[in-house]
Amino acid sequence: MFGFAAGSGSDRLLAEAAEIASWLGLELLAMTVEDEAVATLGAHPGAAWLSRSGAPQPPGISEAMARETRTATSALRRRLEHEAARVKLTWSFQTLRGSAETVIAQTVRQSDIVVYCEPPSPLERDAFPERNLWRAVERSPGAALYRPGRPLPNRSGVVAVTASGASRAPVEAVAQQLARATHEPLHHLAGIADWRALPQQWDHNPPRLIVLARGTMGLLDSDAIAQAARHLRVPLLVLEEAPQAV
Repeated sequence: MFGFAAGSGSDRLLAEAAEIASWLGLELLAMTVEDEAVATLGAHPGAAWLSRSGAPQPPGISEAMARETRTATSALRRRLEHEAARVKLTWSFQTLRGSAETVIAQTVRQSDIVVYCEPPSPLERDAFPERNLWRAVERSPGAALYRPGRPLPNRSGVVAVTASGASRAPVEAVAQQLARATHEPLHHLAGIADWRALPQQWDHNPPRLIVLARGTMGLLDSDAIAQAARHLRVPLLVLEEAPQAV
């Protein structure tokens, strides 16, 4: 799980990630990445640091950054432990140093699902670090789950979307497992060329999750997947092949 930010809806994000891992019978690994480029910038004598309160910090902002990172990491770990215990989930937590792209490339396996939680703030979402992080997640060898920053409320059911003539097995296997675990209906849609037509299919009853294979409805790259999830306001689970671990 990457892209998790403290703040609006953060507890719900953790709960959803833990629930999805539990439904699929998987383990959950959460990571925080200490970006070396940011640390280097913080050590620059001309750098200034603004805390969340907006108050400038005294010289030595590297230490201030390290303290805030430790505080946020500890809080995240406690909340993760709580959510994992709630759904009886095996979990682990790592803090790694380096660029997000390098960490993801070295950590994610083909059998993994990588969860990316989009920030609810458009300003934060469109900032370079976030765009870069999502692209690294999307390009990883595992399946990618894009959780939009402002998902629709009261979602129920699972939708499996397949392209005409494509194999339905990997997508349907994951979708069926999710539907069984949640005791919610499974809907299969085939041959839809444009994701913008999807809301017409569920008629004011948006699904909990949409499962599809890469390339379905033209969703091939990170920008297209993010745009679709953000517009639909429903998480998208994009499979390369049937995953085995989170």
